Amino acid sequence: MKLLNKNWQQTIEIKENIINTVIIENQLYFRQITLELIEQLANKNNTFSLIKDGKTLDFAKNCTAIFDTFNLEINNKKIINVILTNLQKITQENYEETLKIKHTLNQYFDDLSYQSEYDLQFDDELDILNILKIANFKIDIDNENFLEKFLTYLKTLSHIANFKLIIILNSRIYFSEQELIEIYKFSINNKINILNIE
Repeated sequence: MKLLNKNWQQTIEIKENIINTVIIENQLYFRQITLELIEQLANKNNTFSLIKDGKTLDFAKNCTAIFDTFNLEINNKKIINVILTNLQKITQENYEETLKIKHTLNQYFDDLSYQSEYDLQFDDELDILNILKIANFKIDIDNENFLEKFLTYLKTLSHIANFKLIIILNSRIYFSEQELIEIYKFSINNKINILNIE
């Protein structure tokens, strides 16, 4: 896989087991690159291209960037939707148990409507996805330290949200050398493609 920028002379080869770092010494140019990334991830720019097997990939669908390590949105809408879809498949594998739960809920709703002073009706064809949404499933990172949360976030972005490339800006500001080594080992072991921009 390759990352191209219209204004760069070199392409960046994204390979398994290799951590790439782009160092931008000019602060104004660093800011420009950051703004271009933000715009491109919102589909408002096309400075960057991500190419795999000779085909240009949709940048915003296949790449993401971490601009702020203090505000990681690990339970964002895209990730939660993938988790709910996965759980929905599990409910299909546990078909009989799922039917029992739906039946129990229908009985409960029927009892509630009967006891109510209002003339009520309800949808007795319960959608399992809506039932799962009620549970408010989330990835639990409450008991993790700063580095562990970051590693969980990387894995979530790569393995659940299925991003092919994760760009990390200014990682050296937030992490020690030893922590960076841990991040790189973790990324390599979990086949997560990252690119540092410093």
